[in-house]
Amino acid sequence: RYVNAAFNAAVKQGLILDNPFKNLPRDRRATLQQKRDARKTADANKVLTAEEVRAAYDTMQSNKRGKRDPSFNLFYLQAVTGTRIQEVAGLRLCDFTKRSYLGKTYKCIEIKPWEGRGFGVLGERGGLKTIQSERIIPLPECAHAVWDEMQGESATPAWPDERPPSETGTWGGNLQRRLRDK
Repeated sequence: RYVNAAFNAAVKQGLILDNPFKNLPRDRRATLQQKRDARKTADANKVLTAEEVRAAYDTMQSNKRGKRDPSFNLFYLQAVTGTRIQEVAGLRLCDFTKRSYLGKTYKCIEIKPWEGRGFGVLGERGGLKTIQSERIIPLPECAHAVWDEMQGESATPAWPDERPPSETGTWGGNLQRRLRDK
């Protein structure tokens, strides 16, 4: 497999005309074993204890001067939805929407690309990792107060201070630095 991959790269770069290993059968057993071993588990994913979660929440709730972190709502939405910080940091006010399903209305956030944030995988100013990252997430009731505070018609970023400082930065980088410091 490794030799095949090296020769495929050489063909793509125009160093050789053909890969002599291209017709080798795949080792399906090894592939299945690798997929099984890559499964996520609570132990392998650094799951936080309830005490660690409470400490992080309390730390974000107030700083040294007793003031709430300016991006607390961002932190909170990211925590209760399980999304990436970059995905929530790049939300606009108009991305806080309502959706109806089977006669019930849900408060949601819409994670989607827009002019100021695209797909990192396509080399655009990143906020969304892949095309599959584009989705609508209904919020749990505990996040409805944040939704009420943030929703609007405007296409301006909900957290403009979390905008990347350069073309190579990511949405939410400022919050990530503060989290590391705290």
